[in-house]
Amino acid sequence: GLVKTAIESAAKQGGSDRAQFFQRNAFDVDLREVDVINMWLFANLTRLLRTKILAEARPGTRVLVNGQLSGTESILGNWQPDLVDRESPNPILKWWVPARVEGFWRWQLPLGGTSYAYDFVLQQQFQVVEGTGRIGNRRESISDTRLRGTELSFVFAMTITGFGRAKHEFVGQVAGDQIRGKVTVSPVDGKPFELPWTATRAATSGGFRPTGLDLK
Repeated sequence: GLVKTAIESAAKQGGSDRAQFFQRNAFDVDLREVDVINMWLFANLTRLLRTKILAEARPGTRVLVNGQLSGTESILGNWQPDLVDRESPNPILKWWVPARVEGFWRWQLPLGGTSYAYDFVLQQQFQVVEGTGRIGNRRESISDTRLRGTELSFVFAMTITGFGRAKHEFVGQVAGDQIRGKVTVSPVDGKPFELPWTATRAATSGGFRPTGLDLK
């Protein structure tokens, strides 16, 4: 009955060519090409659908949930919302399906006339990303990470042998096994400059190479 009413309402408003309505089982719907998933369901059902959403929906797909029926706690389990709108009587929660970035990543950057190899290990729980990076025999952790759909950004500060200490601010778009974007490098004793950044997913990580005692 609701589908019939929606079809008739769309026709009256001249929207039949832009909107279609179906009665289907939510677990059978193909989510591979959708842009937005809008749910107004009880929390136990949204949690069950989380598995399907993360397995099928493309990174960057927006997920909206009306919190009236399920509140704001654990609507999608421990996948916490990216945004919560509390302006209306019922909270509206929004997620972006996160790109899969966990694993080993490598890239090179030219600094002061020398090309340096960067080896990074990223860990991920939904949109929360942590990680460490290695240049030569030095390692540091990343900070200020943000993964929103396919956009990943983070900060990495490192003392680089032959160049000095520098803050790196990375921002890029994740596309499968590559991340493309830019990095702003801010040396302690110099002016910030911007470089193109392309990271490639690797099967192994140079971060686990033996370090030895020469930590210069």
